[in-house]
Amino acid sequence: MKEGYVVGEESRNSGGCSPLLKGIIIGGVTASVVVGLAFFLVTLTKAEYSTEKDVSCIRDEMKEMCCRISALEKIAKDWECECEKMKQKLAEAEQEDCDKAEEQQQELEATAAAASEAAETVARAKRAALTLETPRTYPADNRQTERVKDK
Repeated sequence: MKEGYVVGEESRNSGGCSPLLKGIIIGGVTASVVVGLAFFLVTLTKAEYSTEKDVSCIRDEMKEMCCRISALEKIAKDWECECEKMKQKLAEAEQEDCDKAEEQQQELEATAAAASEAAETVARAKRAALTLETPRTYPADNRQTERVKDK
């Protein structure tokens, strides 16, 4: 120690605080800073964990949405296939209807031709019947002859 140095002077030279009080103050400030820093780090870690958790949840939700979108795409593709099948069936049915209509038209034409032929045959038969029943006369002697019989 310095000569002539007293404890009271030391107090005055150190700003009015004893070394013990100074140590307590410095220790308290240091402890407060450490506790504050620890609290900050814990909060930051929680925030990072929370953010990471949020990001993880968002990723999971995105995966789920991707799965749903894939499922919807599959459903849409299935519907497109069903639509194409229905269009094909409709085209086949229309073709069958067209073929049936054409077949019926041919049958109708054949029936009409047969009816025309039958009408012509009936007309010929009537003419033949009239010819058979009408007595024949010969122009030279204007005599009536026997009726012509069916051969």
